[in-house]
Amino acid sequence: MLQSFNPEAFTAAWNNHAIPVKRIAAALGITQQGVSWRAHRMGLPTREKNRRRKHDPALLRAMWIAGVSGREIAAHFGFSNACGATQAARNAGLPARERGPSGARNGGWKAHVPISVFWEQQMALQMHALAERDKDVARTKNRPAK
Repeated sequence: MLQSFNPEAFTAAWNNHAIPVKRIAAALGITQQGVSWRAHRMGLPTREKNRRRKHDPALLRAMWIAGVSGREIAAHFGFSNACGATQAARNAGLPARERGPSGARNGGWKAHVPISVFWEQQMALQMHALAERDKDVARTKNRPAK
């Protein structure tokens, strides 16, 4: 049985991810499926598409392409397991991981880069960019770089 339905309050609750669908359903006296159906009928976006990302897409892309393991990516972004990182990479349009020659420990997957090595590489890239910027500034001032 539907209790005092207010479309504005429902829309605000639906778009607030801190309020679970189960709680909205309990407040209205309907099922969770009924809440989703009502949101669909009102033209509200689905919660799946409306979810906040747990990850920074640019950083995920850089980690994936560098070869950081799915397990370490998952731990960094707070996914429950490596499958979450793999799914996020797939949703971002990143290529699937390739298999290499089968070995005793890798199960046929290519070796991964440890996340610590990835961060060192990122730091080196940033330091190189800063050094190039400093050189350009020094050239514009007509003095040699130190």
